[in-house]
Amino acid sequence: MKISSSPVLGILFAGLIGLSIGAAKSVQAGILQAPPSFPYTMPGAPQPGIAVFVDFESADYSIVYDFPRKVARVESEITFEALADGFPIFDLVVDPDEVSLDGKAVTTTVVSDPDSASRYRVVNAVVTRGHHRLSVKHRMEEGVSFTSRGVASAFWMSDLDDREYLENYLPANLEFDQVPMKMKIEILGAGGIMHTVRANGAVTELGPNRFEVEFPVFYTASSLFLHLMPRDAVESLKFDYPSVDGRMIPVEVYAGRSLSAFAAETRKTLTELEKDYGPFPHAKVIVYGSGSGGMEYSGATVTSVSALGHELFHSYNARAVMPAQGNAGWIDEAMSSWRDEGYASRATPSDATRMAGHSKWTRKTDTDAYTEGEAFLAWISTRMCARGLSLKVFLREYFTNHFYTTVTTADFEHSLEKFTGMDLSQDFRKLIYGLRNSSGNGSGNDRESGKSEPSSVWIKKKLALSPESAPTKQSRFHPRLTKKELRELLWP
Repeated sequence: MKISSSPVLGILFAGLIGLSIGAAKSVQAGILQAPPSFPYTMPGAPQPGIAVFVDFESADYSIVYDFPRKVARVESEITFEALADGFPIFDLVVDPDEVSLDGKAVTTTVVSDPDSASRYRVVNAVVTRGHHRLSVKHRMEEGVSFTSRGVASAFWMSDLDDREYLENYLPANLEFDQVPMKMKIEILGAGGIMHTVRANGAVTELGPNRFEVEFPVFYTASSLFLHLMPRDAVESLKFDYPSVDGRMIPVEVYAGRSLSAFAAETRKTLTELEKDYGPFPHAKVIVYGSGSGGMEYSGATVTSVSALGHELFHSYNARAVMPAQGNAGWIDEAMSSWRDEGYASRATPSDATRMAGHSKWTRKTDTDAYTEGEAFLAWISTRMCARGLSLKVFLREYFTNHFYTTVTTADFEHSLEKFTGMDLSQDFRKLIYGLRNSSGNGSGNDRESGKSEPSSVWIKKKLALSPESAPTKQSRFHPRLTKKELRELLWP
């Protein structure tokens, strides 16, 4: 969904006032940031057609946890607009039980894009341009645990692996799409075991073990935080944080241990971030103190004490200004890593990478962002200081101008050049896209649209540095967790 552009548009849920979009949304907003459509042949069809990315207009989810039967069932109602005729694309990792399109039963097929960078679920029915309704029923197995204590469930996400956002749990679109989402949650047959829901949306308790959650309309598939558990499963601490804009922001910190340390670090980090980058851009703060590493959500995090600052900074640079695609994921990790390194300076360029030079269908972040991305920003900062400019001042303006929008690497480059007056095109080509123009004239590549000149003009300078198939690095803040570790996180 494309959010209307307005400098005074209030788009956060109840309780967040006084913040607004400070600039019109990029013309590349929403569906225009989607990857290209690609050829698709429906099973049994005599000739190929086109699989098309669509624009979700709304998504309503009903999740029922059947405690006696130890099963979680989901019914989803999605409205979308197709801007072209074709087979509509969405994603859901688990195979659905039933799917209907505009009231008619259909099947779906999981396919790879032409570069085999990712996989998607395609509906085996052609839609015409216009508005349509997709209904999906499935059993949710990921992120669900039934024990004698009750039910625990969560949507743990990762930006380092493919198909690890909301699509791992519910039917969803890709990161480019901002979607109004609502959930109804019910736990059946749990007897006297009362449950609670922590979420980065407006939570309403409809009755015993019945909840409704409405999320801000700017959220994407990487934004949602939701954690269901028995009411007495963990100790928590709630307090109001006095924001610099006059709001009292509700904060909840919960953890199995070191609760006071997490609370103190949360207060300290919020004070630092608001001083440097302005009012916290979300309506609430949720901190789940875990044993190691972390992951960011919009106004929420699963984190260790040491990673908490890194993760809460992401509430500005990744989950309020949001990457539209995998090739933009390096930006926020580079920013948070630069902060982690004390906003370091660097006299020499970083190494060449392909952080934004992967397939246009890429849906994960290049882990070079933590090292070479940070080094790139440190080098840019040094050059800006020589001109009497500050990269931190730029970031504050950049965030304000792009809050609640999805951005690409090209958007970031353009904003940085506009602020500094510097021509950074060759730096981005070499160090961020991993490309070298053999003619030296800086022309000939429409990088993020996927259109390019022949390989005789554009040369992959450092292809071996981070090929699509290479093992990715570990981040000390975003360690990869095993299935067992993710399941253990459900129960603090």
